[in-house]
Amino acid sequence: MRTNGAWLGAVRLLGQAGAAPVEIGDVNFSQALSAPKAAVMFYSPNCPYSRAFLPIFQALGPQTPGVFFATVNLDQSVQNAGKYNVHMLPTIVFLAAGKEVGRIDGAQEQSDFLQTMAQSFGGAAPAGAAPTAAPAPASGGAAIQAASTAGCPVVTTSSPLTPILWGVGAAAVTAGLGAGAYFLFLRK
Repeated sequence: MRTNGAWLGAVRLLGQAGAAPVEIGDVNFSQALSAPKAAVMFYSPNCPYSRAFLPIFQALGPQTPGVFFATVNLDQSVQNAGKYNVHMLPTIVFLAAGKEVGRIDGAQEQSDFLQTMAQSFGGAAPAGAAPTAAPAPASGGAAIQAASTAGCPVVTTSSPLTPILWGVGAAAVTAGLGAGAYFLFLRK
């Protein structure tokens, strides 16, 4: 079937609201910003909490019409993680018309995720998305606990003050070493 020149057939178009999450990066992050409603999950495949929550996030995309679901792998894309102050993985940022309207820092149960998403977008949780238990992390650990804020820390050094702090720290160390040398070797 053709509609306005685009084939829609039986295949759900990627990158559309109500579809499976799309992997985006720093270059194409505008896809999430241009969506009326978007849920963007910052994750790392090396984080057990990210690995535990990713299947939940992926399953909710098709069940949540009207919300664009996207994932950002921090091992490959870090620019937007700094912009959105990602300090724990997974972090889910809810965007409405390109503006942050809510967030979740750390792993959560599906029901808590749906409740936070509904509050962020000002509505009720999707009717088709029934709460289920989270799967166990791929590392063999226990399932995510309800209302958990467990996650993997993200260490960033992208603060504009970082070079100044390094300079001040180096000066303090140099002064300390100089004073120590004076008292040890030169002072009688």
